[in-house]
Amino acid sequence: MQAAYKGLKEAGIDSKITHYSFCTNGSHYAGEKGIRTIGFGPSQENLAHTIDEYIEIDQLEKGARGYYGILKSVFGK
Repeated sequence: MQAAYKGLKEAGIDSKITHYSFCTNGSHYAGEKGIRTIGFGPSQENLAHTIDEYIEIDQLEKGARGYYGILKSVFGK
């Protein structure tokens, strides 16, 4: 988790460690199976898994930078 957090910071994304207010598969993997799980995604949390869900282009680009930052930090590439 710390490596992912570091990767987001290095990608210029000011993230905070918290929890989602909606359900994801992470509930199963982390809660039931005990697998360390992180969640990260573009856009705004209040739009996730709702009717008329959408994403702004700048949020999509920011999400791509975040995913790259996480992978780079976690896998050291």
